[in-house]
Amino acid sequence: MTQLYSELFRTRVAQRVMGLFLLCALVPIIILGVTAFVHVSGQLEDQTRQRLQSASTDAALALKERLRFVTLELDRVAVRLRDVPTGSERVALRAVVPPTGLASVVVERGEWAHQEPLLGAAIQTVDLTEAQRAHLTGGSALLTLRGAPYPDLLLATAVDPGMLDKGIVWASVDQAYLWEEGAHRRLPEGTEMCVYAGEGTVLSCPRLTKTFTSDASPDPRMAGMWGWEVGGEDYLAATGSVQLAHEYGTPSWTVVLAEPRSLAMAPLAEFRRSFPLVLLLAVMAVLGITHFQVRRSMEPLRALADATSRIARHEFDAEVTVASGDEFEELASSFNAMARRLGRQFKTLTAMSDIDRAALSHSNQQDVIRTILERTQEALGGSGVAVLMRDNPDPGSSWSLVAIRQDGHDQVPVEITPGELDELSAGQDVFRYPEGQSRRYLEAWSRADAYHLVLPLVRAGTLFGALAVEYQPGPGVTEAEERSARQLADQISIALANAALLQDLDALSTGALTALARTIDANSPWTAGHSERVTDVAMAIGRTLGLPAGELDTLYRGGLLHDIGKIAIPAAILNKPGKLTEDEYAIIKQHPATGARILSPIRAYRDTIPIVLSHHERIDGSGYPGGLRGEDIPFLARIMAAADVYDALSSPRPYRPGWTINRVVDHLHEGAGSHFDRDIVAALVESVRSGALPNETAGAVPTVDPVLPALGPLLPVASETPA
Repeated sequence: MTQLYSELFRTRVAQRVMGLFLLCALVPIIILGVTAFVHVSGQLEDQTRQRLQSASTDAALALKERLRFVTLELDRVAVRLRDVPTGSERVALRAVVPPTGLASVVVERGEWAHQEPLLGAAIQTVDLTEAQRAHLTGGSALLTLRGAPYPDLLLATAVDPGMLDKGIVWASVDQAYLWEEGAHRRLPEGTEMCVYAGEGTVLSCPRLTKTFTSDASPDPRMAGMWGWEVGGEDYLAATGSVQLAHEYGTPSWTVVLAEPRSLAMAPLAEFRRSFPLVLLLAVMAVLGITHFQVRRSMEPLRALADATSRIARHEFDAEVTVASGDEFEELASSFNAMARRLGRQFKTLTAMSDIDRAALSHSNQQDVIRTILERTQEALGGSGVAVLMRDNPDPGSSWSLVAIRQDGHDQVPVEITPGELDELSAGQDVFRYPEGQSRRYLEAWSRADAYHLVLPLVRAGTLFGALAVEYQPGPGVTEAEERSARQLADQISIALANAALLQDLDALSTGALTALARTIDANSPWTAGHSERVTDVAMAIGRTLGLPAGELDTLYRGGLLHDIGKIAIPAAILNKPGKLTEDEYAIIKQHPATGARILSPIRAYRDTIPIVLSHHERIDGSGYPGGLRGEDIPFLARIMAAADVYDALSSPRPYRPGWTINRVVDHLHEGAGSHFDRDIVAALVESVRSGALPNETAGAVPTVDPVLPALGPLLPVASETPA
C-alpha cells in the first residue's frame, strides 16, 4: 500500500490534486473549527453565567416565598389571639397547630407592657421606631434584625392591625428552616449560598467566609456576576435581590450564589478537551477521503499513462481496465478502441511494408504470395486468407486459389464463372458475403457458414486477382477493418505488379546477358556456347562451396561476361589453327583488360569487373594481365579461372580436339597450388562426382595431390595426349 501511494503521489498531477483537495477541504475545516471553538466556548461560558445568574434569582425568590410562608404562620397565630383575653394566650395557642418556621413566639401587650411567651423561649424584642409602628399599623409584618454578625431574625405582626395596644406578636424565625430547607435545597450541587442584609451583615454563609461589599468587580459581560477567590479557590458568583422594604419594612437582602469556576465551567472544559479530538478526527476523515478520491482518480490515470507508454512501444494488445463508473471509464473505453484501431493500422502498415520488401527481394511469385498471406492474416485476423490468381498472364488461362489457414498453406485450382468474373471486374472496392452467400471459387477453401470479404486486385484497370478474407460467423467486420483490408488489397496489387515487373526485368537482364555472351562467342565458331558453359561450371563450383545467393549472382553474370574483351580480338587470331606467335598471344592477353574497360561505365556490372579482369591470373603469379599471386586474386576470379580452363580443355579447338574429362581433371590436379586454387579444384572435382557437371567416361580417378581432399573412385586415368 505504501509503495502504491508512493507511486501515485510521485506524479505532479497527483500532488496537485492532493494539494488542491487538502487546501479546499482542510483550510475551511480548520477555520470553521477554530471559529466554532471560539464561538461555542463563549456561548458555553455565557450559558454558565446565565445559569448561575438565574439560579441566584430563583434562590432569592425561594427565600422570599419561605419568608412569606413563615409570615402567614405568624399571622395565623395573631388572628387566633385577637379575641383572647389577656392571660389566656397560651391556652388559646395550644388549640392551634404549632406554626412552622418559628423558633419562638411571644405576645407583647402594650397596656401592661409585659411579654407573654407562647412558644419556645422568651424573645428579646427591639424598640420600634415610629416608621416601624406605622408599618405594623398598616397591617404588614415587620422584619428586623438583632445582633451580629449572624443576627436573629425577628418577625412581628399586630394582633389587631388597627390597634397596636391589643398587642404585637413577635417571633424568632427558624433560620435553619429558612436557609437550609428553603433556598439551599434547590441549589445545584457544589453551589454555595450566602445571604446578606445590606453590605456588611451576614445572615447566612455556612461554608464560605466572605463579606459582601458593593465594590466587588462585576464581570463586564453580565451585571451581577463577579469572581470570588475563597481559600485559594476561584469561584464564580452571582447575586439575586430579595425586596423586603414594602412588605416587611426592612432593607432588601442580597443572595449570593458562588460556584467553583472549575465546576461552573466543566462543560466548557469538556468541550475544550473533546474539540481537538473531534477536529483531528475530521482532518483524518478528510485525509482518508482525499486519499481514496485521489487514488480512485490516479489509478485510472496511471493505467492510462502505462497504456500510452505501451502504445509508444508498439504494444497495442494490452487493454486498460477501469471500472470507476465515471469519465475515466469512458476515457478508458475510448482509449481501448483507439488502441485497437492503432494496432490494426500499425499491423496493416507493417504488413504493407513486409509485402513491399517481399516483392522487391523475391523473384519467385509464390514466395511473394506466401508473405502476402501470412502478413494479411496477422493484420486482418480472421480464420483464413486467400489470394485468387490466374495461372499465367493469358486472359483465357485458368485460376488458382492460394490460401492460408491456422493449419498451414494450401493451393488449389478453382473454377470461376463468367458471372463471377464480371462481378469482380465491375469496379466495386469490396464485396461482402455473409453466411451462406459465398461464391463458387471460395467453396474449395472456405466454410459455407463463414463471413467473407472479397477485394478485387486490379492492375492498369484490369482484374488480375482477388484477396479473400474469411471470418467466423457473426456480425461481420467494422468499417475500419474494411478500410484496412482495402489498403492491404491495394498494396498487394502494387506488390504483385512490382514482383511481376522485377521478374520481367530479371528475365530481360538474363536474356540480355545471354545474348551478349552468345554475341561474344559467335566471333569464333570454336567458342560457340563457351561463356554459357563456363558459367554453368562456375555456378556448380560455387554451389559446392556453399556461396551465398549474392555471390552466386555475381558469379553468374561474371561467367557470361568474362570474355567480353574478345570482341576486340580479330577473328583470324581466334580461329588460327596453328600455334600463335608472340605478338598474336600478346593481343589475346589484352582481352581481360579490354573487357574491364567495356564494363566500367555500367554501375550494375561493376562487381563483375574483378572476375573479367583477373580470370587468367595464376596462384604462382605467372598469369595475366596483372601477375597477381595467391590471395591477391579475387576469389570469384579464381573460380572462373578453373571453370574457364575446364571448358577450354574439354572443348575442341582448331589446333586440337577436346580433352576427355579425366584428362582435364588430371591437368587441374597438376596445376592445383600453382595455377589453380586447391580448394576450388577440389570443389570442381566434387561437382563432377556428384553429377552437377557432365561425366563422359568412367574409370578411376588419377592420383591427386595429398593436400586435396580424398575423392575416392571417380574417373579412369586418361590415355590420350592433346593435339
